[in-house]
Amino acid sequence: MKSTTIPRSFFRVRAVVARHVHAPVNQVRPQQSLRTELGLNQLDLALIALQLEGQIGVEVPFLAIQRATTVRDLSECIDQLTCPGRPG
Repeated sequence: MKSTTIPRSFFRVRAVVARHVHAPVNQVRPQQSLRTELGLNQLDLALIALQLEGQIGVEVPFLAIQRATTVRDLSECIDQLTCPGRPG
């Protein structure tokens, strides 16, 4: 069962995703599907990963991003990269 707590990086990820899809930040929710609901494709995810890399200063592996299906998943991925010893 997935945690109901918001990942530490959610607000940063949400802002980058919202800017990318030209949506108000408050309309991007943790449970939203990156591909189905937000309409992101592989190129979009790669661009979002680059944007996040620039903000957090850590390389974001594209394979990790591809596995993310929701905004929450993407946020948890970023949490694991920025704090690898912390359980995701």
